[in-house]
Amino acid sequence: MRKLKDFHYSHVLILGLAKSGTAAAKYLIKNNINVRVNDMNAKENDVSVTELKTMGAEVIIGSHPISVLEGIELIVKNPGITYDNPILVEAQKRNVPIITEIEIAGKLVPDSIIGITGSNGKTTTTTLITQMLTESNVRTRVAGNIGTVASDVAQELAEDEKLVLELSSFQLLGVKTFKPRVASY
Repeated sequence: MRKLKDFHYSHVLILGLAKSGTAAAKYLIKNNINVRVNDMNAKENDVSVTELKTMGAEVIIGSHPISVLEGIELIVKNPGITYDNPILVEAQKRNVPIITEIEIAGKLVPDSIIGITGSNGKTTTTTLITQMLTESNVRTRVAGNIGTVASDVAQELAEDEKLVLELSSFQLLGVKTFKPRVASY
């Protein structure tokens, strides 16, 4: 498992579970980061809730109390949560940085990412680039908006592999330092 580079936060809030939030929370916990999770729709008996509690995360479900921000240095938000969410509005007032899970993937393998975004044709372009690289004997993995969580793949990426990421505008809205080696839009 790869270690995060230039990650200076020890108390992180994951806002919204789904696939990307759950993956980010698990990865951060494995790297000895204190994780608090907040999800409006999760249920106490959800597998992800149970797993994260077992791993040591503080999990708050069913509401978005402002108190989830206490002691938090960084928020990793689900791309589906809009910036008018009361937690995010308050976080911005407190100058708490807000990122998406894509930023974590970018910190794990900064020189191995090929990023694809745009209004139309992202999946087709991602598929074609992956096929071209594979035909050229370049070991390639695919993740992002195409279905597999980027940080899950990035943490296991071999040194000789490239990571082709399909990136939605919602995922990119929360990046600060993410910079693919190659990009297409």
